Amino acid sequence: MFSNNELKKLIIPLFMEQILIVIMGIITTMMIYYAGEETISGVSLVDMINFLVIFVLGALATGGAVVVSQYIGNKEEDQASKAANQLNSIVFIFSIILMVIVIFFKNPILTGLFGKVNNNVMKAAIIFFIYSGLSYPFFRHL
Repeated sequence: MFSNNELKKLIIPLFMEQILIVIMGIITTMMIYYAGEETISGVSLVDMINFLVIFVLGALATGGAVVVSQYIGNKEEDQASKAANQLNSIVFIFSIILMVIVIFFKNPILTGLFGKVNNNVMKAAIIFFIYSGLSYPFFRHL
């Protein structure tokens, strides 16, 4: 069994990560407030997708960290190192695939998810989606 202190050491970083993700969305909106309502709407639409990507990449990394932790607990440092490297590679490759999908299929994705929105909102969403997609390989959870 874990003590309360040990559980706090596990839960507090997860809680802080969630807070930082939400703050990131707020800051993004604050940075573009001067551009108008349509731009804010476009960015907000894409932010929902970005949150999903962040959570999926985080879940992949967390699941892999469990495997690495088991190897470390069994004092199999070589296996832990291999598993960590594989995890890092998988998360990176997955994020590259997501980036390519966003760049080439941005219009069908946004239209499919959000239907017909104002043209200016869609233009802002497309621009922000491209730049967001380019940043996916830099989301690192290890």
